[in-house]
Amino acid sequence: MTLVYPDTSVLVSAYVEEAFSLIAETWLISILPGDMVSSAWCETEIASALAAKTRARQISSIEPPQLLGMITAMLHATARFIPINKRHFESAGDLLSRSALPLGSGDALHLAVAAAAGATLVTLDRRMAEAGLGLGLDVQLLG
Repeated sequence: MTLVYPDTSVLVSAYVEEAFSLIAETWLISILPGDMVSSAWCETEIASALAAKTRARQISSIEPPQLLGMITAMLHATARFIPINKRHFESAGDLLSRSALPLGSGDALHLAVAAAAGATLVTLDRRMAEAGLGLGLDVQLLG
């Protein structure tokens, strides 16, 4: 069994029309039950991404609560949630200090949680994928 940890870019794109939505949707429905892990950090970032799309008028202000509910319901029905603890934050800090490429703290936390769970982090974010691969982590770039 190969565990996967889809990041926010994949989850949001599967539910909101974007350039890579079909790729994200197709990948998401291909995952077998029990093969996905996630974290509460994904839920926070999903809410943030939907709010940003609302401010940019890419989606209506009515949509975020419904979309957030659908995405989190899917996650809770299909993924095993990894509780984030101090060890994950320390690991994220270590990744940030070792990365030769730009890496944000939120992305480092996703990478740390996925790595600790023994999961492949799946993303649409090329910069995050390149940084993770540069650190020797198991990352899959969709698209």
